[in-house]
Amino acid sequence: MSRREENNEKRRRKLLAAARTLFDRQGFEATTVAQIAKASKSALRTVYNVFPAKIDILAALLSAEAEVQLTAGLAELTAAGDDDPQHRLMQLLEMLTHIFTDGSRAESRLVTAHAISMGRSTLAGQIYDDIDREVQRRILDLLLALQAQRAFRDDVEAEPLARLVFNAVNGLFFLWLGDDAMTSAQCLERLREHVVILIPRRAPGESD
Repeated sequence: MSRREENNEKRRRKLLAAARTLFDRQGFEATTVAQIAKASKSALRTVYNVFPAKIDILAALLSAEAEVQLTAGLAELTAAGDDDPQHRLMQLLEMLTHIFTDGSRAESRLVTAHAISMGRSTLAGQIYDDIDREVQRRILDLLLALQAQRAFRDDVEAEPLARLVFNAVNGLFFLWLGDDAMTSAQCLERLREHVVILIPRRAPGESD
């Protein structure tokens, strides 16, 4: 990474840290870009050069927070070395569920609604789409690793299975967004039901 890129990344992190403090203290709607600029000791034009709109700041913030948790969680999963395919996948889905439902439902609603309405035409929409792609990639990577270990039956293909699993996760995320009474625990219980159906274990003694 060049010095210019390092400086840009430091500036970006400083803006996001200031935004998180303000969003937590007074909420997204009440926070202005000017306040974020002041709190981060940045010029207003600098903020807009990095993030064209306030919703872009929120999307980048949620993405950065999710990436930190995802990286740490995957390191734990890798170290665990569990060979049960259903259990391994459920651990990944539990981690994803906590990442996306333990935060602010209101903030997630704002970014999701914006991304759906605007698509990739805005920075927030691009970030949202990138998160989706990254989650799909992580699920597929795990299933490909399990497939290489012959952890499930030979007639189970990793790529279409990964799409089904992602659709299940995404569907429950939207249910959680729309239902204030729905908890992370309820999301996980529904995911367990999907995993048992979608991931058939190799039967004991089944020939390779």
